[in-house]
Amino acid sequence: MATTPTIANTNLNTPNKTTTALNGTTTKVLTPNLNTKNQLNTQAKAIDIKSVNDSTYTQSKSSPKGLFSSSVSATTTNIASNLTANNLTIETTKEDINITGSNIDAQQQLSLNSAKDINIKAGYDGSLNESYHKHPAYPLEV
Repeated sequence: MATTPTIANTNLNTPNKTTTALNGTTTKVLTPNLNTKNQLNTQAKAIDIKSVNDSTYTQSKSSPKGLFSSSVSATTTNIASNLTANNLTIETTKEDINITGSNIDAQQQLSLNSAKDINIKAGYDGSLNESYHKHPAYPLEV
């Protein structure tokens, strides 16, 4: 079984960067900042460049004197992968290039060479706020 090279939570600044994975592997890029002044080359069987989501969830409930209320709040923030270079080449030898919620910035030349498809999808930022209140059908005594 082939291992999957993964570049995660990385900040890399270098004049040149070349990453070549074996034909039996997929290279995954998760939330790095890869910045090169000149050339950035990546080649693998398949390449997944993805963002990650930072999520928070809160829930509260209260029931004083026959009343009931609850609230739920959820927030999801997209944290993009960022690849920056003067010249940027991303190449697959057998499968797709998948880019999700990420920034690919080539100052001079960008080359995406895929053996199959190039899939580019947006990241997601979102929030949910929900409240529920129930009052008794009879009057409360104070």
